[in-house]
Amino acid sequence: MASLEESLVTFLLSKTPVTDLVADRINPDILPQGSAVPAISYRRISTSHGDNIRGSKTGMASTRLQIDVYAATRKQANETSEAIRLSGILDVYGDMHGTNVRSVQIDNGQRHFTEPPEDGSDEFRYVTSQDYAFYYLEEV
Repeated sequence: MASLEESLVTFLLSKTPVTDLVADRINPDILPQGSAVPAISYRRISTSHGDNIRGSKTGMASTRLQIDVYAATRKQANETSEAIRLSGILDVYGDMHGTNVRSVQIDNGQRHFTEPPEDGSDEFRYVTSQDYAFYYLEEV
């Protein structure tokens, strides 16, 4: 069974509207300064494991993943984030490249910020961030 993050990356890399914008620039946790943009980073915010009333595991889990899009302009960051949202990610049910997904929901609306340059230039990176809640079956 693939990790949820591995399944997410494979899913995004299978979506032409996403790869047309970011190619294969999808990174865990953070995007290093100086990386080509637009690009995506993702991180696990939280995971809850379902228990039944007797305290044993149910086999269900919910994980919140934050997906950040980095770009050279605010418009490009927003458009790339929208490409992810419209990629079919919210319609996934069943096997998502090794993860048995039961539901995906937007957990938090888009957030926008900028990152100042660290290389002495005046080129900011624009970031659009959105959280997705994944409900899926896990091995117990």
